[in-house]
Amino acid sequence: MGNDKNGPDVELWVNGRELSLAPFVKEIIASTVLGMVRALKGGENAQEVSIRIRAKGEGA
Repeated sequence: MGNDKNGPDVELWVNGRELSLAPFVKEIIASTVLGMVRALKGGENAQEVSIRIRAKGEGA
């Protein structure tokens, strides 16, 4: 998917398929995740973040 000219480079993959994201959604995801990571010790200067979530339990 890559980077919009002015927006963050955000990709969202679900069950091995990349979802198309509007620029607004990319900005919300980037701002939220970077804000949380940069608040953690060792994450203050985060420029790139990778997260993998595997659901457990019902429906997983």
